[in-house]
Amino acid sequence: MESKQFSHVMINGKKYERIKAGDETLYGDIDISHGVTCSNCNAGIGQYHHWGCWVEECPVCLDDIKECDCEAKPVS
Repeated sequence: MESKQFSHVMINGKKYERIKAGDETLYGDIDISHGVTCSNCNAGIGQYHHWGCWVEECPVCLDDIKECDCEAKPVS
């Protein structure tokens, strides 16, 4: 199953919407020099990052979702 299909993550039993490309506060790493996409996973503005992209932020702590302590799990 492709990770972009997941619109939410589960953290400590609560469901949160994932932060879409272009809505980041930590990195703001949308590089328009090669198009309006994430420079890491190529998700377009308004799309969900590929699961595992280091640019995606956790909706709870706003840190890198794959490195934070929130242990987010993707859910539909």
